[in-house]
Amino acid sequence: MNKSRRDKANLAVQSLQSVLATIEFLVDEEQSALEGIPENMYARVERCEDTISDLEETKTSVEEAINRLESATDR
Repeated sequence: MNKSRRDKANLAVQSLQSVLATIEFLVDEEQSALEGIPENMYARVERCEDTISDLEETKTSVEEAINRLESATDR
């Protein structure tokens, strides 16, 4: 990878790290919201849990993308 492409890949890593921080914030906020939902509101609890699961999967995907980009720039 030449310097120009490496620089662009590093910018992509920085952007993904920013996205990752936003996703982590959303997970924390959703978990806080979940704690405030009464157990008798099962449907809402289930939706909230599904949202958290989706956000955590997204977080994992972004982390993998960061790792792959960093690996590519190290070559």
